[in-house]
Amino acid sequence: VVTFKREVYRRALKELAPRLLTRD
Repeated sequence: VVTFKREVYRRALKELAPRLLTRD
């Protein structure tokens, strides 16, 4: 369960990271 949550968080960060950088 912990691994699944960590994978989702990592994927969200990878998808949000570029979005936040572009927003700036």
